[in-house]
Amino acid sequence: STTPTALIVVDRSSSQWDQFPNHTWEPMKAGILQVVREVQQDIRLGVVTYTGQNGGACPDLYPPMTQVTFDKNNLPAVESALTTIDRPPYKGETPTAAAIQQALPVLLSDPSPGQKVILLVTDGDPDFCNDPDRICAMDAVIGAVQAAFTQGVTTAVFGLQRAELSEQHLRDVANAGSGQPVALPQGVNS
Repeated sequence: STTPTALIVVDRSSSQWDQFPNHTWEPMKAGILQVVREVQQDIRLGVVTYTGQNGGACPDLYPPMTQVTFDKNNLPAVESALTTIDRPPYKGETPTAAAIQQALPVLLSDPSPGQKVILLVTDGDPDFCNDPDRICAMDAVIGAVQAAFTQGVTTAVFGLQRAELSEQHLRDVANAGSGQPVALPQGVNS
C-alpha cells in the first residue's frame, strides 16, 4: 500500500493569542504534536502556518512553501516550524482560502504516490485580509477545498471551539473536503 502525504495547515491569526493567559496557540500546538507523534510512522507529514495583514503579506505563510518538506518521522521539522511561531506583530487575519490555494500546488507537486490530504486547523471563521465579510470568505474557503478535491486532495478540518467559529462552516468545509454537498452560505437566496 502507498503512504499518504498530509499537509497540516495551521491558522496562526492574532485570535490564537487573544484570550491570554488562556490562549489557544499552546494547547493547539501540543495537540498537533501529539497527533504527529502518533501517525508519523504511517503518514508523510509537512506543516505550514498562515495569517495575513491588511495592506501587507496575505497570506503570510511560515515556513515559506518552498521550505515545506514531507516525510515520515517528520516530527522535528513540524515541531521546529510550530515552536518558532509567536503572535503576529500586526493584526493577524485569517485568509484561509488564500493559504489553501498557495499550499495546494506544493502538496500536488510532491512526487510520492498515495493519497494527498490537507489537515486544516483553525480557531476562527476565515476572512480576507482587507474584507470583514465572513460570508464571502467562508464561500472562498469552500471553493478552495472543492477545487483541491477535484485535483485529488481531500481536506479534514479541526476547529478549536470559540464563539467566533461557525459549526456550520466547519461542517461545510469537512463536506467539501470529501466531495460531499455543502449548504448555501447564510443570507444567500437560492
